[in-house]
Amino acid sequence: MNQPFDAPQNLQALLASIVSASDDAIIGKTLEGIILTWNAGAERVFGYTAEEAVGKSILLIIPPERHDEERVILEKLRRGERVDHFETVRVAKGGRRLDISLTSSPIHDVSGRVIGASKIARDITLRKRAEEGLRAAERQLQIITESLSAPVARCSRDLRYVWVGKRFAEWLQRRPEEIVGRPIAEVLGPEAMARLQPYVDRVLAGEEVQFETQIDYEKIGPRWISAMYSPTFDTTGSVTGWLSVVIDIEARKVEEEVLKNADRRKDEFLATLAHELRNPLAPIRNSLEIMKLAEADSEVATKARDMIDRQVSHMERLIDDLLDISRITRNRLELRRQRVDLQAVIHQAVETSRPMAERLGHEIRVRLPAEPLFVHGDPVRLAQVFGNLLNNSCKYTKRGGRIEVSAERQGEIIAASVRDNGIGISTGMLPRIFDMFTQGDQRLDRASGGLGIGLTLVRQLVEMHNGRVDAKSDGPDQGSTFQVRLPALVEKTQEGGLDGTARDRRVAPALRILVVDDNQDSAHSLSTLLAMNGNQTRTAYDGLEAVEAAKAFQPDVLMLDIGLPKMDGFETCRRIRAQPWGKNILLVALTGWGQEEDRRRSKEAGFDAHLVKPVSHAELMELLASFGAKGRAELAGP
Repeated sequence: MNQPFDAPQNLQALLASIVSASDDAIIGKTLEGIILTWNAGAERVFGYTAEEAVGKSILLIIPPERHDEERVILEKLRRGERVDHFETVRVAKGGRRLDISLTSSPIHDVSGRVIGASKIARDITLRKRAEEGLRAAERQLQIITESLSAPVARCSRDLRYVWVGKRFAEWLQRRPEEIVGRPIAEVLGPEAMARLQPYVDRVLAGEEVQFETQIDYEKIGPRWISAMYSPTFDTTGSVTGWLSVVIDIEARKVEEEVLKNADRRKDEFLATLAHELRNPLAPIRNSLEIMKLAEADSEVATKARDMIDRQVSHMERLIDDLLDISRITRNRLELRRQRVDLQAVIHQAVETSRPMAERLGHEIRVRLPAEPLFVHGDPVRLAQVFGNLLNNSCKYTKRGGRIEVSAERQGEIIAASVRDNGIGISTGMLPRIFDMFTQGDQRLDRASGGLGIGLTLVRQLVEMHNGRVDAKSDGPDQGSTFQVRLPALVEKTQEGGLDGTARDRRVAPALRILVVDDNQDSAHSLSTLLAMNGNQTRTAYDGLEAVEAAKAFQPDVLMLDIGLPKMDGFETCRRIRAQPWGKNILLVALTGWGQEEDRRRSKEAGFDAHLVKPVSHAELMELLASFGAKGRAELAGP
């Protein structure tokens, strides 16, 4: 055994005072590990008194599985080496285990020879438990964030990633190990870091930060993000970094932009609608005034009437297009398909558009094959398709232009084209030319009117016929070509009208007709028109008056508005039908309401027919002729 230390008395007293006052366990031992001194701090830490510990092996407080640690420490001490802040586990009296931070220093005699060791042990159990708790909390937090759909990361004060959630790494198109520990600027790119720096400064100042911004990331490119930065703190309250939650809102921002554009186009459409609907009203009003002032001049009156007819027809087309678009978008438009010769459809569309073409000085050329071109479709809707295409060409072709309509069979497809030498379509406009409310060049010198729904209606009607429509143009002032491709029908039909049957042109017999409308101008004008066709007419202006007038007049036909005062048209119809004299009257709903629901309600109320204002004179005469020839029961059908 080595010799015990030998020091001056006054030095020993000073050392003893320091050792006694220390909260740490200070233990002196031999190089063989025998305990020589045991201070009060050692008693508090390990629970043994000095009498119980001095003279015993230091293994008294070392767990069996760590005995080798003591051997290694003693070897270092014999060589004169110091062991600093070695964290290990020791055992207190009663078997309680402690986390210890251990420092062992060799003790030399006056000659410099190592004769023993001084050991300072600090109980760090509470600190270790706190650290383990913190690590457990971080592990739990990371497990939670891994399950979140939002990218989450934790960043340190020195602007590095401490850890990242799986979604965060996937969003940046990297692996977690490529991110953790690296500077944020390296991962995101210097431009992105510069954009985020103001928010980082605020969170490092202890502020919780929420923001939306667009960041140009180095790898994934520009992204709109919604982010929340929450500061993290240590036990002293100092900010150690922040927790970052990032939500990619790029898709939302794109949708918002689409909605903004749609809203802008809606506003433009409403302004255009007001303009377009006012346009026909001005010449109508002017023409009426002309007719008042020039009653004796039949030629002037005739021109005025023709102008009114053209403008009213124009307004009817505008309203019909609007209603058709509404029906299609709500899946309420039904096609009445039959065998149709597309040549007849095209000829009808050309004749419908010819007045506009002639007014603008355009030449319309029709080039069709000798053999018929049969399709399975709705002749009215197909005529609407080609009428809209022809009107579009007329509007967007300078005066004196040329429009060519052609069609041919291409195997199982019939391809029909409308080509013009008009203002053309720009490259940027071509992909959007069939979109709702989209119009081409709208400069004042080229303003041609229209609501921007005609081509949309064309595309939707063609697609409902299992076809497609395409637009082509070489650019501004190079003309345009619209091609409609429809499935061909092999079976032929008889010659005649659009549906392959000859039309029966009948003349309506003289009838007793009661016209009911709360708009007296409308009632009187229709009554006058019917009287000019040889009928005996009466008028009424509300539902109750209509029932009394019908009882007294006993009409063959009753033209009845729906929106009547005192009693609406539906109830008026039901009351008349309930009377013995009302069983065989032809009851016609004549109204501005023309949706499918309106037609269903009128049928349920007992109406035989539903006509939408302003009704075509030819259509009205056809209905009256059919009633006169067949009677109500046969007209209504099974």
